[in-house]
Amino acid sequence: MPPFIPWHEDYEDGIDDLDREHRELIDQLNELHEAVVAEAAPRRLVELFDRAVKTGRHHIASEE
Repeated sequence: MPPFIPWHEDYEDGIDDLDREHRELIDQLNELHEAVVAEAAPRRLVELFDRAVKTGRHHIASEE
């Protein structure tokens, strides 16, 4: 299955740490999407969702 959100170089801003976080967040969202499609156990979906939220919050805080 192709990724739900494919990575594009346009997402890069030239700051290595932030670019790495962008990739990590997109990877996590793609993993969550795959788990939803595969009808993973609710506990697994919550784990993946919580991890993506945590990563997103950290990323936004580091960009400010």
